Amino acid sequence: MTDFIIGTCYPFLTGCYRSPSSICLDWREICDGDFDCISVEDEELCQILE
Repeated sequence: MTDFIIGTCYPFLTGCYRSPSSICLDWREICDGDFDCISVEDEELCQILE
């Protein structure tokens, strides 16, 4: 049996590149203090979201 993780893709970071194997960022990975995108786009402008 295979375990699947079901999540939602955050569609507003079109320039986010993680690695060739990653498909998308989950919304919980945005502004969480960890740089998930190579361009650190997921941690920019977080003060606006608060």
